[in-house]
Amino acid sequence: MTNTQAAANTRRQPVQERAVKRRARIIEGAMEVIATDGIDALNMRDIAKAADVGIGTLYDYFPSRSDLICHVTDAWLTRKLSVFDATIATVSKDDKFRNFIVRYRKAMQDAGFGTPFDTEISRAAANDKKVAAIIDDYRSEAIERYTQVLQHAGSTWTERQLRPVSRFLLQLSEQVEPATGFEGTAEDRVIVGELIAQTIVSTLKRTLQPR
Repeated sequence: MTNTQAAANTRRQPVQERAVKRRARIIEGAMEVIATDGIDALNMRDIAKAADVGIGTLYDYFPSRSDLICHVTDAWLTRKLSVFDATIATVSKDDKFRNFIVRYRKAMQDAGFGTPFDTEISRAAANDKKVAAIIDDYRSEAIERYTQVLQHAGSTWTERQLRPVSRFLLQLSEQVEPATGFEGTAEDRVIVGELIAQTIVSTLKRTLQPR
């Protein structure tokens, strides 16, 4: 996923392999700072030091702190969609919905999603319209993925009918993520997660029935 507004703000689009790796290192360094110390602790000089680049070089790639946060958000959500796509690739038409859900949740957990980083990005979106737009783009693409899954599973509903279902499924899946401000213990989260999984399965099964 690429947010055109965020991409347009980057002064240098790396082409050479070393430049591409340097840019990726900067983004990874920023992710680590945000996950460990929070979005407010993201300082351009500290990021330059962590990525082993000069402050001028850092600004060549990312002209502002806001621009860096946009690209970090875009990279994170692109990775999130990649996990979804990789999981879908392992599912056959005959596979059970619950198996996919369990597999997908585990893949997301293994990839590091559902961490304080998600919470911090959500906080950034509340104060930065560009970050919020990137998250909106991600949600639109995620809805497309859900719709494709339902069609792949054999639903005879039209694409227009499946879109609100996909939006509902996405909202459900986000309910137990840290960024939603879930209140309760770890055990509470597990219980709610199970209930949400059951709701998702029921919703998916309903889409396989004629309307």
